[in-house]
Amino acid sequence: VETEFFNSYRRNPSGTVVAKPERIELVNARFEPCASKKEALYLREITPVSNGYLLRVVKTDGRVLMTGGSTDPHGKVLNGHFRYYDESGTLRAEGDYVNGQKFGTWARFDDRGAALPAKEYDGLDWDAKQIKLGLATLSASIGDVAVK
Repeated sequence: VETEFFNSYRRNPSGTVVAKPERIELVNARFEPCASKKEALYLREITPVSNGYLLRVVKTDGRVLMTGGSTDPHGKVLNGHFRYYDESGTLRAEGDYVNGQKFGTWARFDDRGAALPAKEYDGLDWDAKQIKLGLATLSASIGDVAVK
């Protein structure tokens, strides 16, 4: 079913399909919405749940590549526990997003599922990370970053 849907939707990728209660979008290799047939590789499902929205990216054969959550109906602000799988279905990474930023310990795995060294994230965006590292300071204008 996903393959038929993907192929028909890909012929006319003008937006989002709403299949109550979920939204379905074409996404590219980075799981970002796209309107170009050439970029469209996967389907992203956005389903309302009690505390926000459940996100799933699936291949045309139905295999899951990503699961997680969002605080908005367009899936732009990632929030909650995420799992990323490779093309063969092997779990490759899992961890949490808080308000769109990776946070805490992320477990990583190789293509056979063996654990790789974990990564730590502090939840800071690019500008805040530059300030934390002392590479930039806040200027007189709120939100502007002045490079040292």
